[in-house]
Amino acid sequence: VTISGYPNQLLRMFDNLVDNGIKYASGCTIELKQQDELAIVRIIDHGPGISEDQFEAMQAPFTRGDESRNMDQPTGFGLGLAIAKETARHHDADLTLSTTKGGGLTITISFPTDSARGSHSS
Repeated sequence: VTISGYPNQLLRMFDNLVDNGIKYASGCTIELKQQDELAIVRIIDHGPGISEDQFEAMQAPFTRGDESRNMDQPTGFGLGLAIAKETARHHDADLTLSTTKGGGLTITISFPTDSARGSHSS
């Protein structure tokens, strides 16, 4: 699967999302698959998750989840998901949140592949 993008932005986005999985869920799994003309990346954790009614709000700048989720970890500024969402948009990708089966949070980012971009260019 090949996507085009800005490597530093993508690295920062994935680093942040994986770091959150480690901080709040003691680890995460990363999946990559191609589905039609999309490269789909999933960051899956089995931590405390976020309630579905907070999904949209958590993607706004300076929004943090329940600080009691993990008292052993320092809190951030609440920019991680907002930056990830903006980075995804900048790469013509969609970022969505969902509840992991069995509990936790799954972040799915769907990027157009290079072949998809090439087939739509004139």
